[in-house]
Amino acid sequence: PGVKHLSYFHSPMRYVWDMYAEYFPRRGLLNRTVIPFFAHYLRMWDVSTRDRVDQYTCNSAFVAERIRLYYGKQARVIPPPCLDKVPDRISAAPDERENFYLIVSAFVPYKRIDLAVEAFRGLPDRRLVVVGDGPEAGRLRKLAPENVSFPGRVSRNEILRLYSRARGLLFPGVEDFGIVPVEAQSYGCPVIAFGRGGSLETVVDGRTGVFFKAQTVDAIQDAVLRNEEIRYRASDFRLSVARFTSDNFKKAMRTEIQKIMSTQTGKKKGR
Repeated sequence: PGVKHLSYFHSPMRYVWDMYAEYFPRRGLLNRTVIPFFAHYLRMWDVSTRDRVDQYTCNSAFVAERIRLYYGKQARVIPPPCLDKVPDRISAAPDERENFYLIVSAFVPYKRIDLAVEAFRGLPDRRLVVVGDGPEAGRLRKLAPENVSFPGRVSRNEILRLYSRARGLLFPGVEDFGIVPVEAQSYGCPVIAFGRGGSLETVVDGRTGVFFKAQTVDAIQDAVLRNEEIRYRASDFRLSVARFTSDNFKKAMRTEIQKIMSTQTGKKKGR
């Protein structure tokens, strides 16, 4: 009692709300019977705790809308601290890029890596490098054509090197925010993303990447080709990623903390 609660949300529980089907496909007896029962009570519990928070903040407008929809609460958007600072040098020069595209991701179904892998079957003169690991690894490797490679988990330095050399980063899933696209842009790597979710708030279509409107193989292939027609400018990447520094995050959070400490909420007044 008397302690104020400022909550920074990355997302409501996706696996019991809007992405339930992606996390629990209806294959298997457990997913058809037991999981729905527990998911129902988790949703009830989740909603019952909403008034314990005095002020909601979150990482994206996409998540703010989820909070409004599921909890009936307004949340202030404060992008997460993706970068310590904007890099001194960002290069978007085509001659510094190699003929490969990149994915950096956990291998789980909702990331839709399978779509990107299939898309590159129809782009045999381009390579796709898929960095990461996870439960989908075996299925994805079986699905992959010869121009798609899986180096597994690699060092942080190697990921940064790949950002600096790739022709583009593919981001085919729906994410609450998505730090990887911001990191890629900080190395002048354009992002080819599905036009829904947090990507709409981190990528500038035609300036730091391109969006595709449908999660289909054809849409990804078209987006890859459009990406290669754009002459990107380093200044656009710099301007885009400058929004997501640690300093900006700290300043915004300090402001929210000061606000909540200087006001008496209606909930506390009523006690």
